[in-house]
Amino acid sequence: MKLLDYYQMWTGIQTAGTLNSEATHMTEQVVRFCATADNNRGYGETPQEALDELMGKLHDEPESPIIISRFNRGDAFFTDAQQQRLLELRQRLGELSETERSELENLIDQSLDATVARIQAVGVI
Repeated sequence: MKLLDYYQMWTGIQTAGTLNSEATHMTEQVVRFCATADNNRGYGETPQEALDELMGKLHDEPESPIIISRFNRGDAFFTDAQQQRLLELRQRLGELSETERSELENLIDQSLDATVARIQAVGVI
């Protein structure tokens, strides 16, 4: 499986460029934060909204820590310009040229590297 395929599974993007139901719900609201625990996610305009949505999905105490992070916004590890271009290419996924597809895969790789860098910057509590 290619990196792009894993990214599509992770973000909920289907190969035809359509969004799954959870991702579609996210586009109908202002999503600035994501709360994650185990395999569950909650999204919201504020950290509290994201946490509230996540807690509504959890039936038991999560096995992993709850992590709340900014969602689809640039930071010191992955800039706003990179994030914007990634989103633009994701929206046109089924229509990309080979050059754009290569650019998308490169941005995905950079995004994953940024995720690792963020985790390393936070450290283990």
